[in-house]
Amino acid sequence: MLKTILTFILFAFTTQSFASSFIQLEDQLRRQFNTSVFWLGKNVIRDDVNPGAIIAAPSVANPNYYYHWVRDAALTFETLLDLNVARLANLSYKKNINAFFLDHIYFNHTIQRASFRFGGLGEPKFNVDGSSYTEPWGRPQNDGPALRASSLIKLYYLIQRENWPNKQILLKRLYEPKLPTTSIIKLDLEFVAHHWREPNFDLWEEVFGSHFYTLMSQRKAMLDGAKLAELVGDPGAAQFYAKQFEQMSMELERFWDPKRGFIVSTMLLPGHGHYKSHLDVSIILAVLHSGIVNSNFSFTDPRVLASFDKLNTVFKEIYSVNKTGPGVAIGRYPEDRYDGYRTDSYGNPWVLATAGFAEFLYQTAFEIMAKPNFRITMQNKFFFEKFFKNKLPSKAELAKKLISQGDQYLQRVLRHANPDGSLSEQINRNSGFMQGAPNLTWSHASFIDAFMARQKVISLIVR
Repeated sequence: MLKTILTFILFAFTTQSFASSFIQLEDQLRRQFNTSVFWLGKNVIRDDVNPGAIIAAPSVANPNYYYHWVRDAALTFETLLDLNVARLANLSYKKNINAFFLDHIYFNHTIQRASFRFGGLGEPKFNVDGSSYTEPWGRPQNDGPALRASSLIKLYYLIQRENWPNKQILLKRLYEPKLPTTSIIKLDLEFVAHHWREPNFDLWEEVFGSHFYTLMSQRKAMLDGAKLAELVGDPGAAQFYAKQFEQMSMELERFWDPKRGFIVSTMLLPGHGHYKSHLDVSIILAVLHSGIVNSNFSFTDPRVLASFDKLNTVFKEIYSVNKTGPGVAIGRYPEDRYDGYRTDSYGNPWVLATAGFAEFLYQTAFEIMAKPNFRITMQNKFFFEKFFKNKLPSKAELAKKLISQGDQYLQRVLRHANPDGSLSEQINRNSGFMQGAPNLTWSHASFIDAFMARQKVISLIVR
């Protein structure tokens, strides 16, 4: 890795001062990455939960996040899978990780059955023993089954490649090509395929309607599911999932609002109130978690870039912490009233949103480098011209500028992290101190994801 870093410096920059600052930043990011891996492990490998559960945070009061959220867990599980494959971290819990993967399969089987006894597969969260959470809540949340299906499909391929004990039994538990089915992935895919048109609650668990984030996750699940179904000899399902994928791709077009100049987060139903400005960081998170290369709403789609710009401009202005220091601290949406404890206060920047903006720029740089036919056009020029005045950059030059810009968002996270490297849910908009649920699993996962995306694009540039 050191060779890669030094090569990148020599390849990309010529001044000694910048090389020195780059190495210093690399060291800081690496330390936080390893720290986040440590804290993530503490939220995953635990003795006080049903094996395979992933807590949202260790906080049991003010706020109580000591639950297994289907969405958060699926995203965290993908991070763990990527860590396992990338081998970038010295995982102190490495010897336990494969056992955890197995436990996660069986835990999801448990909560799927609990879902059918209570609210259905759109049930958003469960107690850490796998039982249903039966108190009032924003339900259903239909992004959960889609994200879980995609994350477990990645696990399916991992098990298939490696020599796991009881390999065939595990694969059958994950996907069995028959109906009716009790296999986890097949159940989720069938639910998504037949219910994606139904309104539900958004990922912030506040608004009932049709959501860009949810539909993006459902579309990716259908693409992933179609490929898996074809592989395992389930051609009817493969065709059906592929058909839903195409219909979802067309439906997503409705979320682009040319008058506003950005992708709206939610299509509201009559009689269900209003959704503020419709400008929401979930738009960018949707592309991060479920974007598909060479499809609409990928990283370099001008509509996605325009939405990124709008969000960055808005949050730069409304949070006092953004008046000094590197980068911009990013929140959920401008009118947010949840401060991590109360819903009638003032919203703050979120760690996962700020790290997500960094990852977005790294992933955009990677897509630019990986696309043989990428070029700056009249449609995307507004986004890229700020990096180069009166000059048409090469792809590598543009990618390096995007990496540098992404680094500023991670520097913003470093600026506000606790001294021990722990990351809470939010950053106080005025003081800059961590706020809300401590050691939020998703906060650490988002930093890890951003760092791995950074390493991936740097490696591609110096190859």
